[in-house]
Amino acid sequence: MTPERAEFVNRLREAAASWPSTKSVKQDRIAFLANYLSHPDPVLRNVALIEIHRAPYQLVHPLKTSVQTSQLLEEFGRIDRVSYIPVSIRLLGLQTDEKAAAVVRSNFAEVLRSKRSNVYEWALAGIEVDGMKAIRAIGEALGQFHVHHPSIKELVRALADGGTVHPEYRPYIIGLYSEAMANNASLAARVATTMQNWHSKALNHQFESLLQGDEIDPATRFVLAAIVDAKFKD
Repeated sequence: MTPERAEFVNRLREAAASWPSTKSVKQDRIAFLANYLSHPDPVLRNVALIEIHRAPYQLVHPLKTSVQTSQLLEEFGRIDRVSYIPVSIRLLGLQTDEKAAAVVRSNFAEVLRSKRSNVYEWALAGIEVDGMKAIRAIGEALGQFHVHHPSIKELVRALADGGTVHPEYRPYIIGLYSEAMANNASLAARVATTMQNWHSKALNHQFESLLQGDEIDPATRFVLAAIVDAKFKD
């Protein structure tokens, strides 16, 4: 316990006294720890990275956290830092310098060629960097990948979080979701949950059609029935 770490603990305890379990306060907690992402003490940096990694993306995104791109890229070169790579990718997408954007674009292109791990993170960072251009590219990939391709669910998840923090992209994403479900009914539960979170009924007819058929498994049927009954019925 160094003096700086002791000071951190004291500040954390003081701030945490006003942190009940609400969305706004959770964001305050994330913002507090995000201040330590560039701290010279590696232990405090790790604490901040872990907290950002655990937090829902819609709570991290508004912070527009600024971290040196060179620091984030250092996480990629050491085997003992592998667990910090996913959060570093998401943070790269939130940086404003061209070096970060270039790294994201390169890896995003590789992801769509199915040659990269951390598909969700690179796809989400790609949306942050290139917006609709990236979303269209993801849509093309969804149309080309086999229905059992391991990247499909990760790309659908990236579209969900991208559309959550960028509502202006939702109409186009909903169209992609409709096409994706027509080709792969196993995506319906994830898509329906996203639509519920967006308070949208746009795909209600498609969910009801799936419930009337025999394409979906019992677990997906249960999720669709619950969401349609609770949120989509007038």
